[in-house]
Amino acid sequence: MQAVSGLFESRFDLFRWPESCVRELREFCWGQLFHVIADVNQISPTELRQVRGHADAWFHITRRGGYFPLHNHPMASWSGVYCVDPGQKGGSDSCGGMLSFPDPNGAAAMFKDAANQRLRLPFSHSTREYQLEAGQLIIFPSWLMHQVTPFLGNGERITVAFNAWFTPTGHVD
Repeated sequence: MQAVSGLFESRFDLFRWPESCVRELREFCWGQLFHVIADVNQISPTELRQVRGHADAWFHITRRGGYFPLHNHPMASWSGVYCVDPGQKGGSDSCGGMLSFPDPNGAAAMFKDAANQRLRLPFSHSTREYQLEAGQLIIFPSWLMHQVTPFLGNGERITVAFNAWFTPTGHVD
């Protein structure tokens, strides 16, 4: 991905760093991810113990005007974004830096009329946007296109991102 002004991206080995705060964050993210995987796939704890998780993880520091364009993560099954610090609001109600997921079905909004223009989730066909808060973790399938809108706040917006993929362990508990 081409560098964007106002955005710093670290190396992708963050979850291998030895610092206790990084280990704690890694364990939190893995725990939440395994919970999501078990829930959406209806996988038992025994089945989950039969896979080994792998991940790349990195952090972004975003300053005023920084953003990340629309993309997905093709070599992973699950991705996550953890907000360390959302940054301070600039002069408006929103400081930007929204994690945005456009509707993956481009044709969903092809025809709108009085019977479908106000659909609620999960039937709506609209972009989902999250103004992240400190400590919030968003987990999503890696194929899902997403972006971060320009950060308009003051200071720095700090997030940690990860991609995860899984391989069989070759044994059953």
